[in-house]
Amino acid sequence: MPIYPYKCETCQIDYDIMKPVSRFNSPEVCPVCSLELDRLVSLPAKPVFKGSGFYETDYKPKKESEPSDK
Repeated sequence: MPIYPYKCETCQIDYDIMKPVSRFNSPEVCPVCSLELDRLVSLPAKPVFKGSGFYETDYKPKKESEPSDK
């Protein structure tokens, strides 16, 4: 489930709310003042692939080391 950032204009409190995509347009209410929260615009996060089995860590061609002078 994605996490959406919200902010209450009255309380000036930021919230990160996790909800399904099917409820994307449903309004959220501030738990402190009970007014509707404003959804903030954020950049999508880039996935991070760690561990073995990913192209970036295992299958990407290794850089050739420079030949040494003898």
